[in-house]
Amino acid sequence: MPAQPIKAIIEYRGRCRLAEVLSLTRTVDARVKRVHHQDGRTHVWIRLRGSKESIKNTLKNLVRVAGLTHTTVNGGPNNRLVYITFPRSLCNHGEGNCILENPLNKVHIADARVAEDRLYLLVTAPSLKALEELEKRGYRVVKLLRDPEPNLLTEEQERILLRAYQMGYYDYPKRANLKDLAREFGVSVSTIAETMRRIEKKLVEKAVKEEIMFSQMIRNLTQQYDGETMDKKDPGSRR
Repeated sequence: MPAQPIKAIIEYRGRCRLAEVLSLTRTVDARVKRVHHQDGRTHVWIRLRGSKESIKNTLKNLVRVAGLTHTTVNGGPNNRLVYITFPRSLCNHGEGNCILENPLNKVHIADARVAEDRLYLLVTAPSLKALEELEKRGYRVVKLLRDPEPNLLTEEQERILLRAYQMGYYDYPKRANLKDLAREFGVSVSTIAETMRRIEKKLVEKAVKEEIMFSQMIRNLTQQYDGETMDKKDPGSRR
């Protein structure tokens, strides 16, 4: 039986172009959706949420970064998915230290934030050994996260979800509706509707809980960092 992937929050304090890019998005709610290297370039997809003016100003700031280009993939004035790319040569990591490079590309980045001068990444790693390799390259594992529900869906729910996807239930426009699913599984429309609601509720709750957890963790780390900085400036300030 294959080992379960390990989720963790890791920290990087060195210079990083991704951190510099994210620092320009602080006036909006920014969520990194995907990051990877390909053909000598770094590619980043970020979801920006905020006021029309704040998003407009954020995009203006991104334009000022030398060598960086961006394109709005979809969304409206208050919610945009933005694709950003820049030459790999502009990255500030030392050779082989980037989390996206071999042998570290087995570590998947689920989200990224900047707090003070530090880059925090929510990652999924195939093993503890992969995380140990990251620590050798300048990263610090802040916290290991245990999945409270490693088997989120039952085997039957997984089968139904996979088949619904294959039939086009989640396509736009839909290629299959609830009646088609009910016919496929030999149950009533009300039964398959309830089953799909239960499946989707589990998946949404997991995604929301993970997002809330990561945001709260970053806030706690930032507060801790602020406290440490205050102590260094005035050792007697917290007595």
